[in-house]
Amino acid sequence: MENFILYEEIGRGSKSVVYKGRRKGSIYFVAIICCEKSKRAKVTNHVRLTHSIKHENIVSFHEWYETSNHLWLVVELCTGGSLEAVISQDECLSEDVVRDFALDLIKGLKHIHESGIICSDITPAKILLDGPGTLKYSNFCLSKADGETLEDFLQFVMSEDGGGGVGEGGENTPRKNIKNRIQGSPMYCAPELVQGEDSTIASDLWSLGCILYEMFTGKAPFLSDSFSDLIDLILHEDLPSPRQKGTTACKPTLEFESLLNGLLQKDPYKRMNWDQLLSHSFWKGAFYEELTSKSEEALGNSRCMEQCEVRPPSEASPRDSVTVTSLGEGQVGVRPTRNSSQALSKSLGLDSVADIRPKSALDGEARESIFLLSSRPTPRTSAAAREIVPKAIQTQGNMLIGGLRDVASCVKDLVYTDNDFTVTPIIDNPKIMKSTPVRFDSKTLIVPAHPADKLSSMSVKDWGAFVQQLCCALESGERSGGTVRSKLNLLCYLCTVAAHKDTATRLINSPLLHLLTQHLRTAPNWDVKAKVMRVIGLLASHCVDLKDGAPVTEALHAFTELVRENFRNSKLKQCLLPPLGELLYLIASQSFSSSAPSPGYERTEDTSGKTSAAAQEDGRVIFINQPQYTKFCSNHVSTAKYNVLTFLPRFLYAQFRRAANSFFLFIALLQQIPDVSPTGRWTTLVPLLFILVVAAVKEVIEDLKRHKADSVVNKKKAHVLRNGAWRAVHWEKVAIGEIVRACNGDHLPADLGHSVLQ
Repeated sequence: MENFILYEEIGRGSKSVVYKGRRKGSIYFVAIICCEKSKRAKVTNHVRLTHSIKHENIVSFHEWYETSNHLWLVVELCTGGSLEAVISQDECLSEDVVRDFALDLIKGLKHIHESGIICSDITPAKILLDGPGTLKYSNFCLSKADGETLEDFLQFVMSEDGGGGVGEGGENTPRKNIKNRIQGSPMYCAPELVQGEDSTIASDLWSLGCILYEMFTGKAPFLSDSFSDLIDLILHEDLPSPRQKGTTACKPTLEFESLLNGLLQKDPYKRMNWDQLLSHSFWKGAFYEELTSKSEEALGNSRCMEQCEVRPPSEASPRDSVTVTSLGEGQVGVRPTRNSSQALSKSLGLDSVADIRPKSALDGEARESIFLLSSRPTPRTSAAAREIVPKAIQTQGNMLIGGLRDVASCVKDLVYTDNDFTVTPIIDNPKIMKSTPVRFDSKTLIVPAHPADKLSSMSVKDWGAFVQQLCCALESGERSGGTVRSKLNLLCYLCTVAAHKDTATRLINSPLLHLLTQHLRTAPNWDVKAKVMRVIGLLASHCVDLKDGAPVTEALHAFTELVRENFRNSKLKQCLLPPLGELLYLIASQSFSSSAPSPGYERTEDTSGKTSAAAQEDGRVIFINQPQYTKFCSNHVSTAKYNVLTFLPRFLYAQFRRAANSFFLFIALLQQIPDVSPTGRWTTLVPLLFILVVAAVKEVIEDLKRHKADSVVNKKKAHVLRNGAWRAVHWEKVAIGEIVRACNGDHLPADLGHSVLQ
């Protein structure tokens, strides 16, 4: 229950209030209905019928709760108002709009009837519109399951709850009072309901016809101030011809009049049924596919029935058993029995009440505040709470259209959007966070309060003197209150002049940035640090050209250290992240503009003679899926030590670096003196040669294994995007900057992280 946050009130009834809410930790918005407990029976009936229905034209039910005084329902949020409000605002709708709205109504009502539910009370006030304009049935308090009596269910709920809440009357409530209490709106009641019969599918279709009539004309077909006169009109008066009023009035077509006459027949047996409704010419074939699939399904079910009749009863399985039920004259529906029908009856029957009881929020203090109340305005983004449901699989024809397109163009369509060309500031952006205005006192300012225009046009000598004054004012080490206030005043002045592009460019390329970075680390006052962060962020946001000597790397290190130290402090991170983002954007944009060649111009070689590692790192830029302007090492993997030409010199050099082998060589040379050797001149060479041969054989075997492993890696196939298509290329042929496809579970032979400049 505490998982929802309440926003403003969006609707109110006689015994209920509707709030806009949001599930905590998400951006899914819902409608939260607060009902008095006197409506427990009707609310329970609504939950019983809708808790398992998922359809685009029916308001989804999520969950419900109970507190000491109220019932709370969490349902789908519909931000478009009701159909009643649309009709009252527009007065009358054209036939095309009526047709579009009616398609949603028919799809939803058909699904409701196929689910075994009779609406019983369909009115424009109970039909809501979501943001895109889809119509949805919302209120099922007076609905019932097909074949049951609503009074019995309400009586059962009241008796089970021991009185059903305040005003329900308890288990001794007379059945007649319940009957009177569940009467719906009489203007949309069918003649048989007025005469006291129970609601059926045919009576729902009458209500649908009344709504179509009202959408076109702006008023119900039968209207009267007197209830008795209204009943007389419904029972005996002929249907008035639909006419619109106003200057833009149009006459109804013959198809629309035929549809209304079929739906608003007094005799329910002569009234239009579902098959006739779906096949009517007014829809212009909108339900053709549904009728075709229905006829094929009916044919298959008839064949299944024949097989079930021939099969002996002992061999019949529950899956094969079907039953044909009549849905009225001309309406035949086939539905499974046993398992599925038992599940349906259990879901809608009296036994299901215990399974759908609301979650209780009653504790020892019997508190009522179960939701977080939000005083904040409604966020800009509004999305209805919904379950993540897999989308329907698209047709094969639609998939082939995208498959015929060029792969490279598809990638570009996905990577680049129009918003990529719109650059918005990160710092002082009111869409992200409202910034406080910056003011400074020019009278107490330590340095001259030059305007930004004058600073940008200063001579080099005057500019140097001004920057020196700024640095001296910031380097003062006193921590008294007056010094802190003067520094804050100076930083506010810098925030003001940093909004000028030329001035910001000169300041960020001056020694001031290094001094501001030191203040980020050493300033004891967080107010000073916050102002320093804002100054750096504004300088980075308005800088046009960043010189190579600007200490932006030092500033980045200082920001990252502060973020790491204050990771859990959200308030401080709001000060840290915007200037950090501006610095990163400045570095990225400046690096790209300085390294990437302009189209139409030839890139010239760098003749500055840079040889240091730092200079090489500054020029290390890789262009994705493009020719490289800097020569990189080959991607050929080689872990072997030797080849045929280098084996002997490298092997001998490695062996005689060892002290033992050098000792044997020295003794062998010493034995060449005749008077020194007691056994012979060449005797001592045998151990040395033996060691060298064994070591050589060992090195050859190990290096052959390395060559073999390198060959396996280099010959592995990798899928590379070339000329708009994925091509299988040996790994040693993959160039730096190419796009390689790596699927889940694939093994990349090696990574490109070791690529260095030649």
